[in-house]
Amino acid sequence: LWFSLARVVFLGGSLKDGIGGHNPLEPAAFGATVLTGPHTANSEAAFAGLIAAGAAHRVADAAALAGRVSDLLSGGAAPPGPAAGDPDLGRRVARLCLKL
Repeated sequence: LWFSLARVVFLGGSLKDGIGGHNPLEPAAFGATVLTGPHTANSEAAFAGLIAAGAAHRVADAAALAGRVSDLLSGGAAPPGPAAGDPDLGRRVARLCLKL
């Protein structure tokens, strides 16, 4: 649900060495721009392909992450997302959340 609504997704576990990051393929499949830190040993091949295609971006630290998210959302570089222009989105998301 969340990946289908997001324009930008940060995958945790990649800013701290020793965790290895998380698989970027699911958020990428939903069309979100994927952001990751420098530590992506668990999915390095997937990240290499996504970064080469411009679908993912690597950031060095939390400050760089904040700046990149701001750039993507304010500059229009992030994809519009599947729910762009949907006036009923808030109500539908609230109903889905209440079902969880």
